[in-house]
Amino acid sequence: MTGPAAGSVEAMALDRLQTLCGAAERAQQAGEVTPFFLELQQFWLQSIGWCSQLSKEIERLLILHDELTTGG
Repeated sequence: MTGPAAGSVEAMALDRLQTLCGAAERAQQAGEVTPFFLELQQFWLQSIGWCSQLSKEIERLLILHDELTTGG
């Protein structure tokens, strides 16, 4: 299995997700990763097709983070 093509939306998303994952591993509280989620959200809104599977999965992550940080 090969990874996404260099420079593709998928590769850029994977890079952001790996950065977010590293930040989450170091975080003591959910709010500490908020800047990384905001960056991911901006990328999601600007670069990913709204009906794609990738979009749906990133949206799920954003919703989970929002629920964790707002208690909702």
